Order: sequence, then C-alpha cells, then structure tokens
Amino acid sequence: MIVENSCFGSERYDDGMMDEYLQASLEDGRTPLLVAFENAAADKKGDPAGYVLGEMEDDRTGHIVSVAVMENLRDRHLGGLLVDRVCASLRQAGAQRIRLEVRKENAAAIHLYEKRGFSRTDDLPDYYGPGEDGIEMTLEYGPTPG
Repeated sequence: MIVENSCFGSERYDDGMMDEYLQASLEDGRTPLLVAFENAAADKKGDPAGYVLGEMEDDRTGHIVSVAVMENLRDRHLGGLLVDRVCASLRQAGAQRIRLEVRKENAAAIHLYEKRGFSRTDDLPDYYGPGEDGIEMTLEYGPTPG
C-alpha cells in the first residue's frame, strides 16, 4: 500500500479492493500481482519500489489494472520490467490480447506502453473524472502457442 498511496494519493484503490486482488493473486494464476523492492538482499526484504496488477477478464483478454513506481525510482526501467513481467504472466494464463487504461496526459507511460507494442484503441472522455480523459491501449498477440 505504500507505493499505491505514494503514487496515487486520494485516487488510490481502497484497501478492501487491494485486499481482494491480493487474495485472488494468491489463489489463482489469473490475477498476477508483482511487487519490486529496492535494496533487497537474501537477508533483507528491501523497500517497496513498485508494483503491477493484472487480471484475466475472460479466457482471451488480460487487463493491466494498475502500474505504479515510486517517484524517486522512475527512469530506472522498473516500470517497463514490471509491465513485461505482467504481460508474460497474462500470456501464460491464456491472454491473446492485453488492454489497459492510461491518463491522456501521461506521456511517459504512453511511451512505455507503445515501446512494448501497445496501440491506442479508444479515447475515454472523463474516465478519471470530469475533464480528466483516458486512453485505452491494447497489445494483440493472437492465439497462445502450444
């Protein structure tokens, strides 16, 4: 919750919703929750640095629910690593496409997603509140191998 509070403040998910996602991630392979730590070692957990949360919406569609990296740790490629890992987890769970929403003015995040093959697929007026537009982005894979 430290990363969630730091990155999103009053717009963060409530504790109950995050608890539900955490429980789901422990019970199945369809709700990956990945957490990164700074200064971690074999004998020390380290400080929370970022997280990514995904879920399978149906048998073929994955959804990246949330990505957050502590502000002082941005520009270290951690966000990209987290997105790559959650996409791999969703792909393993059967995703043929992965979608996400991002604030229209978050150019850094949009660039990160575009570098990974995501395309803008829909404008989301007022998605984050009045006057705060979003963009839906989608990554298409096609059928899962095997």
